[in-house]
Amino acid sequence: MNEPYLLAAYVAFWFVVFAYVLVLGLKFKALNHKLSQLENVLANRD
Repeated sequence: MNEPYLLAAYVAFWFVVFAYVLVLGLKFKALNHKLSQLENVLANRD
């Protein structure tokens, strides 16, 4: 892998994957928080 553009493409690919996973994780965390809030509301409704 002595071609610099291949290395750049490789690094860019992993950067995109990392960013995607990070955003997905943050969305999941926010969704989880909303779900737990909803559960609390439903539990307190009785």
